[in-house]
Amino acid sequence: MIKNIKTILFVTYLFFPNPLLSMMGDGEYKELQKAIKFQTLSNLDEEFWKNLENQKPNNKKTKTAIKKIFDPGENFGASEEVELSEMAKWEIVLHFDNVQEKKLNARIDLPEKKGVIKKSYDTKYKYAGDGDPSPEKIKFKNTNFQISLNYDGNEKTKQPGNCYFSAEGSKPLNYNNSLVKDLDDPEIEILLLLEISRRHAKDLKRKDSKELENGNDEYKDLPVSISLAMVNRLIKDNLLVKDSFWKKTGLYHPYSGNKEQRENACLNIYNLYKEKYMLNFNEEEEYNELKRLIDEYFEIDNNDTTQNLEKFFNDFDDMNI
Repeated sequence: MIKNIKTILFVTYLFFPNPLLSMMGDGEYKELQKAIKFQTLSNLDEEFWKNLENQKPNNKKTKTAIKKIFDPGENFGASEEVELSEMAKWEIVLHFDNVQEKKLNARIDLPEKKGVIKKSYDTKYKYAGDGDPSPEKIKFKNTNFQISLNYDGNEKTKQPGNCYFSAEGSKPLNYNNSLVKDLDDPEIEILLLLEISRRHAKDLKRKDSKELENGNDEYKDLPVSISLAMVNRLIKDNLLVKDSFWKKTGLYHPYSGNKEQRENACLNIYNLYKEKYMLNFNEEEEYNELKRLIDEYFEIDNNDTTQNLEKFFNDFDDMNI
């Protein structure tokens, strides 16, 4: 996305749509429409995370689970298995986010040995040597998994939330292969929830890095939470082939490729969802439907939450298009 130009065009369009459109070519108009749609999805994703963070103080299950992973004091080792089966999807995402945050904050930079090439994504910690000294062992729907942080923090790495995830006795899932399981299979479900939490990971030790803006993951603004919620309904309603979403070559696959490819995949998901479910919706109806969908999929109870729709569409201070 061309940030500055599109931001100006976006704001101008909302306040003076007709004069602006008369000056734009077809290509520019399509780019503007893409920018508006993508920003809407990003805002929904950002609101999703704010919702989760507001839940943080009351999330006793997540706090209890984290205590099982990290021993107190300087014994930074894994302890007992963590059971996630009784958690709502939003609780699992928040749990993974909290674990990643604790691990990233515990990591320090250690000097490289002379003449030794540092392996890609070796993780260094205060209390251990190479690798993740505290891989998380979880149980979900009677299936055992292990998750390790897979990030070394050097200046070329751009994704602090990189993880190594596998089911017990199995090789890690691969986006090159066809998806033979359903999205609610335990292994698939956990991986897709990890794809959401990893985008929120932040390396505070690199907040001044040129590569990471404020230490954030390079795909922080990718709207993966709302995209997954839309995909889940489309696939269950047989309106989207699983491999079109799962495989790297799929038009609806937002987890691989460069930034433009991932953004286009999210927009493709949105366009298909709009065509199938929101064809004649106005902006408010569309927003309400997407908000309902994301709350439903992640099992979020928002009875006490209200949203100022006008502010949602007109607050440009934090725009990133």
